[in-house]
Parts: sequence; structure tokens; C-alpha cells
Amino acid sequence: NLRMGACSVDAVLTHLPYSRTTFQRRLREQGHSYRSLLDDVRGEKAVHFLRNTDISLSRLSALLCYENQSAFTRAFSRKFGQSPSAWRRGSRRSEK
Repeated sequence: NLRMGACSVDAVLTHLPYSRTTFQRRLREQGHSYRSLLDDVRGEKAVHFLRNTDISLSRLSALLCYENQSAFTRAFSRKFGQSPSAWRRGSRRSEK
């Protein structure tokens, strides 16, 4: 649960009936890794919050379990090709 700050694989595994090894093996069998799934979910949630709220970037960074706002900005920029602030501005302009 990103909102609760439980982003580690160990935190997720407390809700699943798998060992760490089994969980990681099953993800690999499906062509995924825990990190790739976490990055995808973070990206989807970031876009949702940037588009639909005025939440501060520092608060959004914390909600998405980033260590700090800089880490969030770097990850977002890598995934979407622009900073979260620029993405938010562009998203809001295109709605008008």
C-alpha cells in the first residue's frame, strides 16, 4: 500500500502466502520484477495525482514511498521525459 508507506517487497509479502524466493521467481516467470511493478504503479499514481490534485511534490513523493522529492523527480523524468511540475502544467493546459 503506497499510501501507508509499505513499498518494500517484505512489506508486500506480509499480505501474500509466498516466500520472498517464490514471489520473485513467479514474477520472473511472468517477465516482471518487483522493482518494475513498483515503478509502474508509482508512475500511474503520480500521473493521477498530478492531473487531479494540487498536492505538493514533496507530499506526493512521500505518498509514493520515494526517499525524497529529488528521487521522485528523477524517476518521473526518466519515465515521462519531463519533470513532474512540467508534466502537471502541460496536463492542465491541454484540459482547457
